[in-house]
Amino acid sequence: MREQRNKYKTELHLAAASKTAGSSRYIITELTEEMFLSYPAHCLKKILLGNNSISSVHPKSFHYLSSLEVLDLANNSITLLYPNIFTQMPGLQVLKLEHNHIAIINPDAFAGLSNLRELYLNHNYLTFINPCIFMGLNNLTTLALNNSYITTLYPDAFKGLTSLNELYLGDNNIATIHPNAFKGLTSLEKLDLTNNNITIICEFTFDDLTSLSVLYLQDNNITEIPSQVNNFLSDKWLSLDIDLSNLKITGGCDDDDDY
Repeated sequence: MREQRNKYKTELHLAAASKTAGSSRYIITELTEEMFLSYPAHCLKKILLGNNSISSVHPKSFHYLSSLEVLDLANNSITLLYPNIFTQMPGLQVLKLEHNHIAIINPDAFAGLSNLRELYLNHNYLTFINPCIFMGLNNLTTLALNNSYITTLYPDAFKGLTSLNELYLGDNNIATIHPNAFKGLTSLEKLDLTNNNITIICEFTFDDLTSLSVLYLQDNNITEIPSQVNNFLSDKWLSLDIDLSNLKITGGCDDDDDY
């Protein structure tokens, strides 16, 4: 009877309890193409692979997991995401990639994840977000990109995220936000830009954020806000939680083509 239950189990726990020296726990270092072929892919719903030392992930490691809903790869040593690496998991709802060494996200890395709701990429080595990299994630509600090394938010960085409710960008090195960086995020309710290097917010930056109710901008160096942005924040009763003593309200901010 026990053998029958294991045959149809829906969760696969391969997460290491710790990485402490002398631990007898087997640590996984790579995911091969055949890694999950012996498991019941048709009913497997959750795979937990956190706290290992995974640095190598074969582009087809997950191509047979059509029923998977949760994939936890947090706290590993993954450096890049290949194109179409998750494309055979149309039912995936939660993808945890935080606390890795990811510096590059290839185009189409998230292709096919139309049902994804939560994506955690925080605590990685990202320095920028490719435009349209999240296209197709129409049902994503939470995106965490905090605690990395992002310096600039380019136009269409979050294009296609029409259902996004929460966006975490705190604790990066963001100095420049293009006016169209948040374009189309009409469902966004919470935006965290805490602890960056922002000095100026250009007009039109928040124009599409019609559902915004929580905005964190503390621990930046903001000295200038266009009147249009100031009016937007005032109308929505949003608190900036920044020092207003040296804040300059200006007529606007040039849309520089060099962004």
